[in-house]
Amino acid sequence: MDGREQLLLELLSPRRSINLISEELSRFQWDSDAELVTLERSHLKSVLGNFVAGQLTAADVQTWAETVEGRDDIGLEVQRAEQLKSIIFELATPTINRPLNPALAKLFIDELSG
Repeated sequence: MDGREQLLLELLSPRRSINLISEELSRFQWDSDAELVTLERSHLKSVLGNFVAGQLTAADVQTWAETVEGRDDIGLEVQRAEQLKSIIFELATPTINRPLNPALAKLFIDELSG
């Protein structure tokens, strides 16, 4: 596993600063011929759960979503691709959608669980 793939895996399940991971990923091109990792609904539910628990801020979640959304080297769980894409877009653009709050995060978690 190369450094890029390792950082992508770290992004999907962050255990340290999302800003730092995002900054480190900026060394690598956003474009990619292949999807190196796959975003699954469990990743998104975990990030949202960490927000609800107060371990991440709304800004952290926005940075995470912006980073995930723009990368060609991150694929989406096939069965839930459109749902994941829609939620990621909402989280990445709270100014044109709605700002993230615990109630909205719980709603997304429920949607992803169904």
